[in-house]
Amino acid sequence: MEDRLRAFLQDKQSFELKNKLDEEISSLLYSFQRALDAMLDSGEHQPNFLRSKIPGKVSKGNNHYGFPYQVLDYSAYLTKEASFSFRTSIWYGNYFSFSLILTGHFIKDTPLDLNKLKGKQYLLTCDENIWETDFTKHKTIDLNQLTQPEFEELLENSNQIKVFTPFSLNQIGALTRLGIESFKSLLIQ
Repeated sequence: MEDRLRAFLQDKQSFELKNKLDEEISSLLYSFQRALDAMLDSGEHQPNFLRSKIPGKVSKGNNHYGFPYQVLDYSAYLTKEASFSFRTSIWYGNYFSFSLILTGHFIKDTPLDLNKLKGKQYLLTCDENIWETDFTKHKTIDLNQLTQPEFEELLENSNQIKVFTPFSLNQIGALTRLGIESFKSLLIQ
């Protein structure tokens, strides 16, 4: 083992710093979930989906293409037949994103307003690995380039879709605000 790797392995501060970062990211995701709950509980907004009564759970891992990540699926209904998820992903060293993931009947049951999504950097993936965090690994369509009829045709002919927007990790302090804006654009009438 080379010297710098051995030195890193022995440096407890590096691991303590990573553990602290993991805790802060997890706390940020749960705080975002509470902000979504508060917004929906206020009755001010009418969601166009059936709200999950089960709180989201942060999932994390250490090796998604070599980098750690944390994910929150909230609100979510996930079955083999059909899935609905508003997913928040934080992929260390890369970016964070907000995604609406739909399969099965949820594609038709969840109205999407292209006009609300245009001009906001949203991308669409159809019928590929919609659960993939690294959007550079699959074909994406910029929603700003689509007409309403083209958008509707894609939704009609797809078995699974993901509409998402990535952000620089430099913007992580604005995660809650950006997430609520994304949630409203995607799921609030």
